[in-house]
Amino acid sequence: MRMLSDIAVQTSLRLKLLFKDRVTAAVLVIASAFFLFGMEGLNSGAEERSSIPVGVLSRDDSPGAAEFVRRLGELESLYVISGSFEELERALEDGYVRCILELREDFAERIADGKYRNLINVYSVEGDNVATVIADIAAGEMMYEICLAQCYEAYGELPEGERRKYTKDEYEAYAASLIGAENFDFAFRFRFVDSAGRERGTGIQNSVFYRQAAAVVGSMLLALVQFAAMAGVHFEKQQGILARRKLTGLSRTAEAAGNLIAAGVLSAGMSSIFAWCACSAAGKRENIFSMLWTTLLFSIIMALIYYILATVVPDLLVFQAAGALLMLGAGVCGFLSLVEGVMFRELPGWVRWVPNSVFLRKFTELML
Repeated sequence: MRMLSDIAVQTSLRLKLLFKDRVTAAVLVIASAFFLFGMEGLNSGAEERSSIPVGVLSRDDSPGAAEFVRRLGELESLYVISGSFEELERALEDGYVRCILELREDFAERIADGKYRNLINVYSVEGDNVATVIADIAAGEMMYEICLAQCYEAYGELPEGERRKYTKDEYEAYAASLIGAENFDFAFRFRFVDSAGRERGTGIQNSVFYRQAAAVVGSMLLALVQFAAMAGVHFEKQQGILARRKLTGLSRTAEAAGNLIAAGVLSAGMSSIFAWCACSAAGKRENIFSMLWTTLLFSIIMALIYYILATVVPDLLVFQAAGALLMLGAGVCGFLSLVEGVMFRELPGWVRWVPNSVFLRKFTELML
């Protein structure tokens, strides 16, 4: 009971000192603001940034052309930006869009007639092959109407049989009725699985990368809060306060446990904001509590590392320099884990066990 009482007293004392310290309070407010506003901003635009930005200009005012532009806008692979040709041209020159798709004045009419040449003008920067991919995606959205028109033209050339021929409207209605029918459902279906072979409902979205980058920055901010918090422990040791407190019978275990519990309480609010923003934006609200415990555990581990550093390093300047280098190095390892396979074929094994790297792996699992 004495041990529990000492831990409770030390936790309460440390929390009071932490909230009175202006530096720690400022870091806490800044980190919480980033999680609340910065994370939300990154999440809200993650889908757009993960898609290919393309400018679309329609010279055709017909409903058919408008419907085609609408379908392009619904594709996950494209982020459609509309505007005048001058505006889109400036966006192309500045790199905001990868190409411009300009629909001809008679776009819908030519598609209805089964024409498939010179329907769209594609403007792109010389040497950018992404425009070819975008053109293929756009062609896929035109394929049904073109094939339908050409099939009806071939159908019209067939000799009269025992039954009358369909009119074009009847033919199109009949063809539309076959979409999704068991014998005419030719849509490709891919089975998405994770690295362990477990089936997943959808594929991995590119937006996950942007959320991973936000998680790496977030882990550095969480570490910064614990660094600022444990600086108070070093100050007490340097001033002899900790030694005098031990004369009252406070054990090292109770003192350490109280400081770490206080660190967990200190980061609880930030961790809650982080877990809510990350999981809500990714549509994974069922993982909020798992994300919260993961973030809290990471914070406590970083607090433990800085607590050990505070107890073994005698000089305050050395503690601050070592803590800053440790925080920066762990953050760099997190970024290296993020780009592994892109910039590096394989990282050393020890990099994967740095707390920031482990946190990023668990974050990714919960996002997927």
